[in-house]
This record gives sequence, structure tokens and C-alpha cells, in this order.
Amino acid sequence: HLGKVVEATPQNGWAQTRLAEAMLVAGEIDPALRHAEAAVAALPDDPAARAVRAAAYFSTGRSEAALTDARAALAADPAQPLAAQVLVRDRLVAREMEAALALIDGFLVRIPDDFELNRLRLGVLAEIQSAARLSAADPSNPELADPELAAALGAQLVRMTELAPEIPDYWTLLMQWHVQNGDLRRAFE
Repeated sequence: HLGKVVEATPQNGWAQTRLAEAMLVAGEIDPALRHAEAAVAALPDDPAARAVRAAAYFSTGRSEAALTDARAALAADPAQPLAAQVLVRDRLVAREMEAALALIDGFLVRIPDDFELNRLRLGVLAEIQSAARLSAADPSNPELADPELAAALGAQLVRMTELAPEIPDYWTLLMQWHVQNGDLRRAFE
């Protein structure tokens, strides 16, 4: 239906923004970018339009333009999740895991229920833990794991089961985490 609205009223920035978001989710990057650009042309100060254009730019490799739009969107609306995700993904591409984690944690204060930011946090924590184990003298020794990092990873797995209880992979990962951390009782609750 959004396509028909945009076709009938191409200056409708709200519809252009929503259609661009849907196209991004569907992996239709070029049409998403066209609709995002039309959204910003219609609503140049709208943080949602700037955020969706940032995400489309980032998906096409236009990082600097993406970061500019993401920062503008967040300046207007600090709880704009799509813009936050662009800034985090930029740090992930640069392999700056600690910086990405700090950004995510800052954004989650404002938008704690954003599924994608929580999912990204889980991945970053797992990556940091994996890197720590690989740099250890004996990577197979679970005693070398940082207890604070392990606890953060477990807490994030619990959070993912709360946000998406219908996704069995998070439950499986949580069970494995309990087993790896010696809590067999909780692993099989």
C-alpha cells in the first residue's frame, strides 16, 4: 500500500520514509536509497528520514554520507535506533569492538528495547570474548575467561530471550553459556 501512496503523492515524506525502511528490510537497497532521498527532500529536518537515508547510504558503501546523516538524525532525536545502528556498524566495520560496545551501551540507555542494538551487543560481546581467548596462552582453558565479560555475555543472552522468546537460537545459546560456566542446573531449567 505504501507504494501506491508514494506513487500518488511522491512528496509525502512520511510514506517515502516508511517505504525506504521496508525496502531496506527486504534487501532492496537501490530503491530504498531512492525513497530515502525523496523522504529527506520532502522532510529535510526529519530524524527518521535522515536515519533511513543513513542506513541506505551505509548499505551502499557511502560511509561518510551515512555518518553525516546518522549524526544529524541523532542530534534531532537521540533515541533514533536506525541512526544509532549505522554508527555502531561503522565501528564494527573498522573492527573497533570496544568502541562499538561503548556506543551500543550508550544508545541502550535511551532505547533499551531496540532488538537490533541488543543483537549487535550480543555479537560484540561474543567477539570480544573470542578474541580474548585466542590471545591467551591456552585458548581452551575456560579459567582464562574474564568473569565480568562472561557475566555480561550471559546477561545479554537473557535479554535476548526476553526480547525475542520465540527465537530458539537464543535459548540454545543461553543453555550453552550456562553449561560453559558450570551452572548445569540453570542450563536445563
